[in-house]
Amino acid sequence: MKSAVLVVATALFIGSIGLALAQSATPTDGHMSRPVNNEVSARMMTMMEQIQKDLHAGKLTQAQATALKAKVLTVRQQELQDFKTNGHKYLTADQKTELGQALDAIQPSV
Repeated sequence: MKSAVLVVATALFIGSIGLALAQSATPTDGHMSRPVNNEVSARMMTMMEQIQKDLHAGKLTQAQATALKAKVLTVRQQELQDFKTNGHKYLTADQKTELGQALDAIQPSV
């Protein structure tokens, strides 16, 4: 009986440590250091998925898909550079507009 109680207590203790370690820290400055869900990134992911779908459906050749992916990746590199310029915290409104316009230029092709 004592061993069963000890096993249960140990399991609860280990579980509570796992939960404590899994909690993420809340940023104190109100910004995430590496935003992953912003509208520009979401658009790029959607475009890359659409390129893959169109390639598999035969709407695009491999060369066309590769060229479109390269254009989207160029916008991604600019986004990363903009984040770096801003201390890895955010995109300014002008940067978002510029990146959005670059994606708009690619959009009709996709």
